[in-house]
Amino acid sequence: MMDNKQLQSQAITFLRFPLIVGVVFLHSYGSTFNLQGFSIEQDVSYPIFENLTYYISQVLARVAVPFFFFTSGFLFFFNLSNWNIQVYISKLKKRFRSLFIPYVFWISLALLLFFVAQNIPFTAKFFTGKNLPIADYSLKDFLGAFWSASDEGSRYPFLYPFWFIRDLMVIIILSPVVYAIIRYLKLAGIIILFSLWFFHAYSVTGLSLSCSFFFSLGAYFSINKLNVVDYACRFKYISLLYPILTIADLITCHSDFNYIIHNLGIVIGIFFLFYVVAMGIKKEKLSISYFLSGASFFVFATHEPWLRFIRRFLYVYIKPSSEIELILLYFIPAILIISLSLLVYWIMKKFTPRFLSLISGNR
Repeated sequence: MMDNKQLQSQAITFLRFPLIVGVVFLHSYGSTFNLQGFSIEQDVSYPIFENLTYYISQVLARVAVPFFFFTSGFLFFFNLSNWNIQVYISKLKKRFRSLFIPYVFWISLALLLFFVAQNIPFTAKFFTGKNLPIADYSLKDFLGAFWSASDEGSRYPFLYPFWFIRDLMVIIILSPVVYAIIRYLKLAGIIILFSLWFFHAYSVTGLSLSCSFFFSLGAYFSINKLNVVDYACRFKYISLLYPILTIADLITCHSDFNYIIHNLGIVIGIFFLFYVVAMGIKKEKLSISYFLSGASFFVFATHEPWLRFIRRFLYVYIKPSSEIELILLYFIPAILIISLSLLVYWIMKKFTPRFLSLISGNR
């Protein structure tokens, strides 16, 4: 029988892949596309499609990124006996390999692929035509692509899902500040960060409130030797409110107070996931696929821009005119890109494991 420390580790490993799937569906949301010279959008209301996709992408999937920030903070300080400059430098070196190298590689690859696609007539039509072509980039534009792309005032890097990695690298550089907040302000520091995040107090490119709060919350548990599964079980009746909160989130999505329900749902949802998965593993109802867990970062890195292209391609050539077609075009591209990513990952793991390890951060 596994203890809660083992269950905590197993739950984190198990949840990596399902929550990456959540990230893919988060980016599958919407039925409007701007293509070169024209726009595709639905003028007719389709309530089942709208509510189903909103519930999956904007309610359930919204737990994914905070969960990853939380576990990143937790694992960064895990089993930390003391904090000094040597420990800090050692952790920076490890994150250089696991975060910075993949970050530069995947964004560079995306720039190259966009450059090629923008200069092929068949694929060029799937671009909006609003953004600066890669061929016209200045040095400033290229450098900006790795921080905050200049087009349309974007706050994201060129490969926009990688804002998560960018912000994670920033908070890791600032980890001595995180440690000091937890060491000296203790729970009060977490409450302050929670309040800033909850009420959207500010917005800074490269240091999102979501990253600051959830990374620090995970760090708080780790630094204070607290077991997440212990707390999820101790407050299981609060954790089990999560399904109710998700329904309330959907029902109140157009209300001014929705952010209260939505944000509470995200925090409680993290502990709900730990509780349900830990209990599932403990009772042998769930088992870990180490292949899927290991492939999680690769799926994250490869799902864009291909997901966007597949969706645009299907919308152009199918021209959905019914609710069932829209629902299918919501699920099919996401399932297809996840399947293709897993296939490529399996091939690379078999034939080019060292290169795969390098671009996946040694995961």
